Amino acid sequence: MSKPTRRPPKLSSALFSAAVGAGAPTGGLPPSPSAQNPTEVHDAHVELASPGALVQWKTDAGEVYGPKIKSVVLALPTNPASKDVLGSLSVSSESGIIAFSIPYLLSGPPPELTAPVPLAYSFTFKEPSDALVQALQWASDKHPVDINVQCDLINGEQGWESLEELVGKVVTTQQEGEAVPKPNLKPIVLSNLLPPPGALAIPTVKLLTHPMYLAYQSHIASLSFSQNVYLKFLPPDWNTPTPTSPLPGSKPADPEGSIRDLDSEEKKEWKRRTKMYLGPAIEAFGYSRLLFGSSPSTTSTSTSNAGDWYQIAKESVAELGVDQEGLDAVFGTNAKTIYGA
Repeated sequence: MSKPTRRPPKLSSALFSAAVGAGAPTGGLPPSPSAQNPTEVHDAHVELASPGALVQWKTDAGEVYGPKIKSVVLALPTNPASKDVLGSLSVSSESGIIAFSIPYLLSGPPPELTAPVPLAYSFTFKEPSDALVQALQWASDKHPVDINVQCDLINGEQGWESLEELVGKVVTTQQEGEAVPKPNLKPIVLSNLLPPPGALAIPTVKLLTHPMYLAYQSHIASLSFSQNVYLKFLPPDWNTPTPTSPLPGSKPADPEGSIRDLDSEEKKEWKRRTKMYLGPAIEAFGYSRLLFGSSPSTTSTSTSNAGDWYQIAKESVAELGVDQEGLDAVFGTNAKTIYGA
């Protein structure tokens, strides 16, 4: 975790403009981002009822994404994550599970759990509480923590400010009246921010100047100042299923065209909006603090196929001019480094 954050050059606002279609060529960018792929994927968020469901999940992920999956972080619901069940689980090396992310129950004492793979603890943040701060402080001393952000990020900036305050209380300690970073703190990984909910309801031409988007840009930058804070890049909670991509081997009617010409208008719109949020996140956090995951955040109401989101996510990253090293970091090595130790 001591590797310095990689800060790429500032991205042009033209990349996020509604005038630039998801399939339109842009100066200086690779001609076919759909052909760019991470070397392998370590999926930072796969939510299933049990490890036994993983085989079918990989099949359902499709022929494009499935073969790329090297390992996963398995997010378990409360019951399978109980002490008795967790201790009895058997995880083979062939399963590819590098960690469990399990819910931390604020109603009880700090859990003392054992599992066949490393553990991360997951929390849901709706509003501040002393119990949540204390639990996060305890957990982040020992394990990576996942925070599913569920406070209001749409109506004003109060939700963002409360999130920043929460993170500040967890990552700093008081020394001689000043807040200083806590030493040896484990990673804190925020989800439901990239992309955030609600973004699909605002017309693209208005989004760049909308208060909700301006608040996102400002507060994503502020959150990035804490060096052990990371962002999960998950299917957004946009109240609609993730759009599909053309099947492998599909050919456009125009022999001079590309498979991207077959993308639906819905997929193109998702990519436009995804890039508008991804760009500021890359500028603020660098490639080394973004983690791809294929399942929506735990409380999301939207459905998503892992393979469909993978296609949109990796094309969006590639279309922002990210090189192979950056692509491999976002989709692979970051999750393995954070959760697999």
